[in-house]
Amino acid sequence: MIGRTAGLVVAAFATLLPVRGRASEAGAAGSADADAAARKPRLAAPGTKQEYPDFIRRDIDLAVEVYDNDPVSSCLLLKQTRDRLVGVGASQERTAWIANSLSVVRPYVISLLKRDKAAAVRADDVRGALFAAWTLARVRDQADDRQLAQDLAEPVALLRRRPEGKTAPDPVWEVLGAAGEFLPGPLVETFDPQQDEKMTVSPQPGERLLRVRARLRNISARGDPLYARWTAGERQSGWDPAVDWWRNDNPRREGNAPCRFMGYSAVFLLSGTNDIVACYHVCWPCEVLWGKSGQADFGVARLSAAFRPGASRVNVLASCSGSNVGRGTAFDLDVVFSVASSLRGDPRLLILGAAPVPIRLEGAGR
Repeated sequence: MIGRTAGLVVAAFATLLPVRGRASEAGAAGSADADAAARKPRLAAPGTKQEYPDFIRRDIDLAVEVYDNDPVSSCLLLKQTRDRLVGVGASQERTAWIANSLSVVRPYVISLLKRDKAAAVRADDVRGALFAAWTLARVRDQADDRQLAQDLAEPVALLRRRPEGKTAPDPVWEVLGAAGEFLPGPLVETFDPQQDEKMTVSPQPGERLLRVRARLRNISARGDPLYARWTAGERQSGWDPAVDWWRNDNPRREGNAPCRFMGYSAVFLLSGTNDIVACYHVCWPCEVLWGKSGQADFGVARLSAAFRPGASRVNVLASCSGSNVGRGTAFDLDVVFSVASSLRGDPRLLILGAAPVPIRLEGAGR
């Protein structure tokens, strides 16, 4: 099954609902969401009599700890903890505190994200609007396709209207040296040389793979909201890389300078006819999109348990947790797009937070 965020990235443009005539409705909803966001409920720790396994109690304590500064991550931690308990057949009594807490916290968090999304749309901030919408999709419980489409409608419409210009009020990324190469067939990468384990990435039927490399640098003096971290990386076999990031790589908790988050969900291709193509695969050398090597449980050994030869792009993207990038820091982007064999015109690389840049095509397959 395709990861939830990965599915949203790929399907968002196909499921876009009409947004014409909704301006007044969005304004009214934004005002109501702002009022709801101002009324922050209290999250109290469970009593000491409530027994949980150590790994569950750790995540509950962390959710309570971060709630004041980052209620969105707190809510998602609680949601994952509840799902893990239900997955092992825990009784309703064991899950009661989490269920009750979610019933209070989640409506507040949804109002926060809807408020941020509405503010970003008003500011023509495609990046901020999509980040809020994708996070909102993760916070919702069992949202149907129509709800997902409604959450994404305005941000995606904004992206469609602005493919030629900036996708954030102020530039976030400098993009240099974008070069692409059409691959003659599937891409085969070795991700564990010691075990000679490989993954094979094949294009969609009737398409071919375009591998794109570029140099990106954070040129923004501002930081992202902490929930931007939840826009990439999906739970796989009960593991969510975003939770490991919260425990081990949260710059706000360490008091570091503001950062910008970079994940695969912010990477697109514009075809010669302005069609928008989502990132299809993150190549193994692209450490920033995969996640920093120091993240807990994100080593080669963990990946070896998740992948087998012939792993598809879906579970590859599902484990790409992304990274925070500090101001002035540069990194190498290395990704693959699946594009129509009849692709016309010169493609461009679109990074949310930067204007599209031309891709210099290399090799015999251009």
